[in-house]
Amino acid sequence: MFRPLLSTSLAFLLCIPALQAGGLPGTENPTGALSLRAALRLTLLQNPELAATQTEIRAAEGRLLQSSLRPNPALDVTAENVLGSGPYRGLRATETTLQLNQLVEVGGKRAARVAVANLGRQLAGFDFEAKRLELFSRTTTLFVQVVAAQRRLELARETRQLTEGVIPAIERRIEAGAANPVEVTRARTAAATVRIEEAQAERDLAQARGRLAASWGAVTPTFSVAQGELESLPPLPSLDSLKTRAGSTPALARFNSEIDRRQAELTLAKAVAVPDPTFGIGYRRFSETGDGAAVFQFQLALPVANQNQGAIREARANLIKTAQLREAAVVGVSTRVNDAYRTAQAARREIDLLRGQVLPGAEEAFRLIDQGYLAGRFSQLDLIDARRTLVTARGALLLAQSAYHQALAEITGLSGPSPGGSPERSLSPSSNKTSLRTK
Repeated sequence: MFRPLLSTSLAFLLCIPALQAGGLPGTENPTGALSLRAALRLTLLQNPELAATQTEIRAAEGRLLQSSLRPNPALDVTAENVLGSGPYRGLRATETTLQLNQLVEVGGKRAARVAVANLGRQLAGFDFEAKRLELFSRTTTLFVQVVAAQRRLELARETRQLTEGVIPAIERRIEAGAANPVEVTRARTAAATVRIEEAQAERDLAQARGRLAASWGAVTPTFSVAQGELESLPPLPSLDSLKTRAGSTPALARFNSEIDRRQAELTLAKAVAVPDPTFGIGYRRFSETGDGAAVFQFQLALPVANQNQGAIREARANLIKTAQLREAAVVGVSTRVNDAYRTAQAARREIDLLRGQVLPGAEEAFRLIDQGYLAGRFSQLDLIDARRTLVTARGALLLAQSAYHQALAEITGLSGPSPGGSPERSLSPSSNKTSLRTK
């Protein structure tokens, strides 16, 4: 009884080195810099959900093959008048019948069954394409989250360096009698707070990296950095064009085949109500005389009580339900497209406002107060407030840029990629990244 448990334990132990290396056996896990194109390629090649959806296509092909097969003939062997009493003792009066029976399907059952299975195969193909589009969108979103988390960590480290860099200047001013000793306490407290924020940014980055690596079936991420910039903002298509494209995505287009399949199931349920005859032909041998005779059989069930009315009613209800689900899906997709579009619009307006007015003002104020503080023209509270304003503005810009790209990724998942669109092009590295440090 311990052998299965021992085998399972050994199999698990053999998988530990592969798990520690970053994934399950056979999983490609990239090292070095990772681009969005590489992340999408790995996801589409190795994602377990997509692999299961592709396997379902093969299962649907098997159901299609099975639906086209005709009923097998049946061999019937009957021995009568065996082991009786008197003249029927032993095998002297045995009558042996060897008969071959064949069920003949009528009412279009086989054609209806093949139609149901064939439409099921089409639905499996739609589901595969819908899963691919969903993973395309999800992986892009996760990649954006990793890039944003990397940038947040950079900002946290720059903020810590700025905060800690002020402490020696404050100490010198205290020694010169130009500052209150409480200022250094405030600065050290602010530096400790920033270190906590940096640690949180490190945890957020580790979690985002793990979620991204899971897209291609890896347990532990091994790539060094997600290579992309959020400063590049691709244009937002018109809402009408997005809704038009959304109507032809696999997630909605599948409902046409789903309704056809439900109709085929109703046709099949009606065909099943027609009884199938069974024909038989055989040979009977009489042991007493050694003579033989042919046997013919015809069998037909009488549809008195069971006319498959329950299955017919169920098929009709399923047909109506599928049409209702299609209407609900259309409304749901349209609502999600509207929401994502509004999110992208709001994020773009926020980005333009931050870039055009908020950040330039915050940077200039920090630069002037930073210089004036060393000259004694501003207090430490003024410096801390200017630094906090700049950090908040930088963080708001990063959040807005991340929200814009994630909204575009969701729109892509709902409406499909735009003609000629390239998500990796919009996240390609650029030289627009700015720093908290001002000149």
